[in-house]
Amino acid sequence: MTKTISETSQALTDKLMKIEETGPTALGPALIASIGLASGGKPGSKVIICTDGLSNVGIGSLDTKNEAELLLADGFYTQAGSIAKEKGIGVSVISI
Repeated sequence: MTKTISETSQALTDKLMKIEETGPTALGPALIASIGLASGGKPGSKVIICTDGLSNVGIGSLDTKNEAELLLADGFYTQAGSIAKEKGIGVSVISI
């Protein structure tokens, strides 16, 4: 967490190009873990999440028709956004 994007861009690109879809998408856990890691970095850190699917497992799962569960998931993402904002962390989601 001490290097800039420009210093690590090639390694990040290489890792991104090797990602393959293999199953469920735990977007909520990935988001909150990433915000936690970024909070230990420099001010203005950014979290960029690349996903190929709907958040369908774990906290923040949107794979339900149950209104109460959808409201809980909505609250989770709102709270995660508030935490990121409070810590000065930008969050972007790229859906592939």
